[in-house]
Amino acid sequence: NTSMRKQKDILHRFNPPIFEEQILNGTVEREIIGGYRRAGTSSFTIAHIADPHIDMAMHPERLSSLRELLVRAIRNGVSHIVISGDIASVPEVSSWIAVRTLLQGLGIYHKARVSIVIGNHDVFGGPNSTFETFRFQRKCQRTNVEKNIRQFESVFAELFRGTLHPSDSPFPYVKVVGSHVFVGINS
Repeated sequence: NTSMRKQKDILHRFNPPIFEEQILNGTVEREIIGGYRRAGTSSFTIAHIADPHIDMAMHPERLSSLRELLVRAIRNGVSHIVISGDIASVPEVSSWIAVRTLLQGLGIYHKARVSIVIGNHDVFGGPNSTFETFRFQRKCQRTNVEKNIRQFESVFAELFRGTLHPSDSPFPYVKVVGSHVFVGINS
């Protein structure tokens, strides 16, 4: 029926395609694809993943560890995933793209499903040896911080869409997801 199809289309705008909705007797029945949220649950749960330090050049196995954590969160019906700080070990676009591709492949690359915050390693990297530790402060002083922050924002653009910012910078931001508010801060 046309009315039911129209309601289903409206629901899809608010619930990305991870859900398959059916409207029966005026109520929404959800068939969960990939186990993202259990049918009938109304609670809002958050999984917080910090410091995955993805490094596709030196430690590609870390991406599979992150995938395992994300899949576990999805299977447990988590409503929203927060990935904070040090997404990558160094400010390397290829590692960020690998994370974005992973989120897309799991069907959760959507601003209502994931919030992401940049970390110091995403901006400056880190020393790879004891000797580099002595030169790291100088490296940080020469880093184009604004460029690295903008590249990070560009790679994860969908996750920042609709966020509120007190300045022109992507951080801090406020993101409203339903009746929940997330604040992302680059400290």
